[in-house]
Amino acid sequence: MAFNWKALLGDAAPVIGGILGGPAGGAVGGIIAKALGVGKSENDLATALQKNPQLLEKIKELEINQQTQYLQLQNQLLMGQLEINKTEAQNPKLFIAGWRPFIGWVCGGAFAWQFVLMPIANWVASMLSVKVPNLTLDLSVMMPVLLGLLGLGAMRTGEKIKGVNQQHG
Repeated sequence: MAFNWKALLGDAAPVIGGILGGPAGGAVGGIIAKALGVGKSENDLATALQKNPQLLEKIKELEINQQTQYLQLQNQLLMGQLEINKTEAQNPKLFIAGWRPFIGWVCGGAFAWQFVLMPIANWVASMLSVKVPNLTLDLSVMMPVLLGLLGLGAMRTGEKIKGVNQQHG
């Protein structure tokens, strides 16, 4: 039976293993071989893995380090966006600072229509034997926006509890 080093690598380091199984596999295998100091090609990496299974631990470590760097970069991007959001919210112009509350009210109104007002209106109409067309909203696009705003709203509630920015709150 042939040594299936890609499957072994895929089990140990799924991201790297998945890349090796794709169209860029040969090039990535060469990069990993160079990074580990075991040669310059995918074949060199395969030979080294067959001779030294402990290399899998180094590859796992490489993958974890890459994931950590990616998460750190993603965190930096989110923190940068948060700073932009703070600056934007402090702007005295309604057109700049007011778009988030506007989206909140629109989403809140749509949510209230869909889950509170429309069911009550339909119930009243059925009690009066009035046929009313069922005007439902497609919330598949709106709900991610609303849920995102609710997350920001929860952070703002925390700020209000702590007394942050009382004059605007």
